[in-house]
Amino acid sequence: MAMSRKFGRLMLMTFLFVIIVPLALAARLPIVGEDAGQWGSILNDFLNVSLAGNGSLRTGAVSGDTIEDGSITDEDISGSTNITTTGYGLFGSLGSYFNRVISAFVQDLDVSGKIVLSSENSSLMFASSNAKIASPSVNNIILSTSGVERVRVSDSGNVGIGTFAPATLLHAKSSLDGEVLTVQDVDGDCRYSPELGGVSLSCLADKDLMHNISYSPKMSEYLTGIPVSQYVSNLTGKVLIGVAAQDLVKEYSELVRSFEGKEYVRLPNVWMLIAALKEQQDRIDELESDLEDAEDEIDTIKKELCDNKKKSGKKKDYSWC
Repeated sequence: MAMSRKFGRLMLMTFLFVIIVPLALAARLPIVGEDAGQWGSILNDFLNVSLAGNGSLRTGAVSGDTIEDGSITDEDISGSTNITTTGYGLFGSLGSYFNRVISAFVQDLDVSGKIVLSSENSSLMFASSNAKIASPSVNNIILSTSGVERVRVSDSGNVGIGTFAPATLLHAKSSLDGEVLTVQDVDGDCRYSPELGGVSLSCLADKDLMHNISYSPKMSEYLTGIPVSQYVSNLTGKVLIGVAAQDLVKEYSELVRSFEGKEYVRLPNVWMLIAALKEQQDRIDELESDLEDAEDEIDTIKKELCDNKKKSGKKKDYSWC
């Protein structure tokens, strides 16, 4: 008798496991024309999978696997809608700024409008690295990598690299002594290093990158012929010393550039000035040598005059001899 009761209980448990549990796991919508008398139970089982008793979505009910591509559009999202995902780090208040379909937003977010991060200290983080774009204070934006702030745009529009308080339109700061700015194009690069009282400039000048090397042409006459003028700026009213591009076109066209209907002047490089200084020094050395030769010749003539005067026997003042 006891064995019969145990067997009956076992059969009942087997029935519940085989019949009831699969029905709960395989929740579905009622089928029209079928499921007579079971619609309420079947519908409740189906809704119970994703909805809690108060009608709200259950935790984990919505995921990338349960959202079909194109099923959520900007019309479905209101200004008060909040979207939070785990694993990809998308946080914020997302509203009517979406103008395009969101396709599986936990992996890809395609937005043609705006993403608004409502908190003052909001940030956009990259899960694959310790990097983020953040707004630590009103109207300030920073870019950080490896947990360190690298770039900041201040509320005044100044951009700082390596500084929390950019003082000019572009402010680059290094914690080490050395180059802080590099400019480069297809035929060279130059690096700037600020020093006490000036700026040190280093430019690429590797001989392996040169050919047809020869002595510099004469620069003194070239540079001294540039028509330097004093003028008043129409933009600021300042009195300045410089050149007008139009005055250089005929004799110095290589120094003039045109951009957007305006004429620009390229400054002679420092090596042209050094070449001109060398020419001037060579000329000075030559004149000094000629002067020494002339002084030697004068000394010889004076000595001959003195000797001749003394031989004449005339009593005169020859102290200058």
